[in-house]
Amino acid sequence: MSDTKNSHVFLLAGLLFLLSGATSLVYEVAWVKLLTLHMGSASWSIATVLASFMAGLGSGSAWAGRRAERFRRPLLAYGLIELGIAAFGALSAPILRYTSQLLDPLYGLIDGQFALFLVMQFFVSFFSLAIPTFLMGASLPILITALAPQDTFRQRVAVLYGINTLGAALGTLAAGVFLLPALGIVNTLYVAAGAGVVVALGAFALDRHSPSTQPAAVRVAPAVKAERTVPLPHLLLWTIGLAGSLGVGYQIAWTRLLVPVVGSSVYAFTIILTTVLLGIGVGALLAALPRSRDASYHRVVGLAMGLGACSSVAGLFAVNRLPDMFAALAQWGAIRRGYFSCVRVC
Repeated sequence: MSDTKNSHVFLLAGLLFLLSGATSLVYEVAWVKLLTLHMGSASWSIATVLASFMAGLGSGSAWAGRRAERFRRPLLAYGLIELGIAAFGALSAPILRYTSQLLDPLYGLIDGQFALFLVMQFFVSFFSLAIPTFLMGASLPILITALAPQDTFRQRVAVLYGINTLGAALGTLAAGVFLLPALGIVNTLYVAAGAGVVVALGAFALDRHSPSTQPAAVRVAPAVKAERTVPLPHLLLWTIGLAGSLGVGYQIAWTRLLVPVVGSSVYAFTIILTTVLLGIGVGALLAALPRSRDASYHRVVGLAMGLGACSSVAGLFAVNRLPDMFAALAQWGAIRRGYFSCVRVC
């Protein structure tokens, strides 16, 4: 009976984490659009938001990963984190607008050096987004502490990460294609903040009905200690870090390549980010499969890096064909509409 209840808690928390991932990326796309208006450069705003997101996610995850075991009620802590993210999200538009206005008088003081002014804008905007992105990074380790018992620790980590990332892909698509065009930036941020409040309330409800208020870290501690006895090689860690750096660089470069094709920096960023997040989410869920968990991580990392490099090179050649493909699709759509119009008239 207890196992069934734990499974229900995991399922409901997974749905909340799916929604949490969606709201996080709604914020990201909206902040990119907002900073583009303030900075005047889509590439600079994308770089700023991505840098702040990656730094916040990494530092928040590292901080919470070392302290998550101390939380007696991790679901309650997770709910408070989501509530903090929602509060900042609702206030982020005036905060970013105010910080941008603070820099305007400095432009004359630095003798019109636009490059230096952009660097100052970058750092001010970067640190303005540090708090919510740090909280986003802290959410996963704390939720893992509540939901990952020893016998299924690795599998549930991969599943939670995959669910959250797939939710992020859905949020990116919803923000770039539906919410921003229909509601505008400020209302889109309010919608994301409202969804964040729903996630927080759901986490509070799960905490009240949780089978035990004791943290799951008591159950996973032996597994964690066992894994720490075999540390990852430094070369592998540097390889993973370099892969993350290249991944973000690819996103910015691919967005620049796609802007002339689709004609909008927000749409280009939405397409690229949705594609990247879908790939990451599906990859994380595949890593939860028993065959993947039993494979050598050296081989898996090497294979993933090799396939990623090859596909990136292939994408450089494919992007040149996109205008012709879009033109052919538009022509086919026009012919199809003309055909059905003729049929209706006849």
